[in-house]
Amino acid sequence: MNRKEDKAVILIVDDLLENLYILSHLLVKQGYEVRGVKNGQDAIDSINADQPDLILLDIGLPDMDGFEVCTHLKKNPVNIDIPVIFISAFNKTDDILHGFSVGGVDYITKPFIAEEVIARVHTQLVMSRMRIKLKQEVNVFEQKSKAAIEKAQESDRLKSAFLANINHEIRTPMNGILGFAELLKESKLNGEEQQEYISNIERSGSRMLNTIKNLIDISTIETGQLSLSFSDTSINEQIDQIYALFKPEVERKGISFISHKSLPLEKDICFTDREKLTAILINLIKNALKYSNEGKIEFGYKLNKNQLQFFVKDEGIGIPYDMQETIFNQFVQADSSLSSKYQGSGLGLSITKAYVEMIGGEIWLESKEGVGSAFYFEIPFNGKAVNKPFNLNSAERTIQFKSISA
Repeated sequence: MNRKEDKAVILIVDDLLENLYILSHLLVKQGYEVRGVKNGQDAIDSINADQPDLILLDIGLPDMDGFEVCTHLKKNPVNIDIPVIFISAFNKTDDILHGFSVGGVDYITKPFIAEEVIARVHTQLVMSRMRIKLKQEVNVFEQKSKAAIEKAQESDRLKSAFLANINHEIRTPMNGILGFAELLKESKLNGEEQQEYISNIERSGSRMLNTIKNLIDISTIETGQLSLSFSDTSINEQIDQIYALFKPEVERKGISFISHKSLPLEKDICFTDREKLTAILINLIKNALKYSNEGKIEFGYKLNKNQLQFFVKDEGIGIPYDMQETIFNQFVQADSSLSSKYQGSGLGLSITKAYVEMIGGEIWLESKEGVGSAFYFEIPFNGKAVNKPFNLNSAERTIQFKSISA
């Protein structure tokens, strides 16, 4: 149906002007818009120019019979759903059956009864609307089903990549620990070699411990078992401690490290979860450090009305635009080219986002590939806890992201 229900268009095809007049008058009184033609070719041209909602089709036409007209129309997929009611003086059973076989939906014999015509037209229009609506609903359902299947397949693929990456992140340091431990058994090692092997074991152990910690954190977040502990927290003190923690490592890479504090001492007290806030900033700075080899890393905060807006900026490799919308999702790094070049389980940013939301905030990013990235998050200044379970893959967990213009 391509028009409103109360203004359906009906095409009448009959070679007798008297029939055209009577049927037209009858149907116009019922509120329908009516067009009339006298032969088969004019009917085809009229339908191709502007599809009607229903066709009343005579059989005995001068140029081609109604069966031929209907057969021709139904060969075009565009016209296949237009209901055709044959209306003819041919009342033999074979004629009626032939009308249905070529695509007709009903058959009225002449001389016709006005009330019968009205009833049959109304019935077929209602059925046509229902068929069209059903088709639309089926199409929507098929599209949604296809999207759901594709999403499930993508989720399975990402999870497989994630599990493969986790296996790598545990086995690689474990092999390092076992290998260097075996080398330490050799009696001919000098002190310098021993220290080198011990350092490698420590680094491998730290890497494996971080992977295990991330897995435990994700599990506790998903199951809602992670509790919050809000208290008065000095933001400046947090910034200073994190700066002191990372300064040696950042400077070893030849990167400038800058911190920013916008509030004076004693006015920087925020009621929040100190441990979660620290973890958020540490994860973001670790991320900036991992993907930066030069330039600078800046972090800090500023007061934005009743919100504290934190930021961590780097001049590293940046994030491709097509990854920015999903960068906070689980498994993303494990499935990207980054996983083969940079160590990591791909869980850090997912955990970070969960922590930000748990303390009542939101997080977003700005990034340009080859230029760098800036992560921002805001939390309430003297806000209250939002202690509830989190599903890291929930549709409600909308990622906000922006792209730096060129």
